[in-house]
Amino acid sequence: MQTESDISQEIHQPFMVCVQNRSGLKKRTVIGKDCAKDFLNYIPHNSLVCFHNLAYDIGMFAHLVITKSLIK
Repeated sequence: MQTESDISQEIHQPFMVCVQNRSGLKKRTVIGKDCAKDFLNYIPHNSLVCFHNLAYDIGMFAHLVITKSLIK
C-alpha cells in the first residue's frame, strides 16, 4: 500500500492510495480527498495491510480508525 499526499499545508492531505493483493494480480488506485476512507471501505474486513512507510502513512488513516487512546 502506498499513499501520495499534498504537503503544501501544515497537515498533509492524502490524495491517492495504491494497493495490490499479495500475488500482484489485483490492483486498485483510489483518488480524491476521501481516498483514505474509500480505501478502508474497499479492503475486506480483517485484511492484512503492508504499508510502504508506516511511520508516515499511519497519519493518513489514524483519525479514521482510532476511536480511543490512552496517554500516560
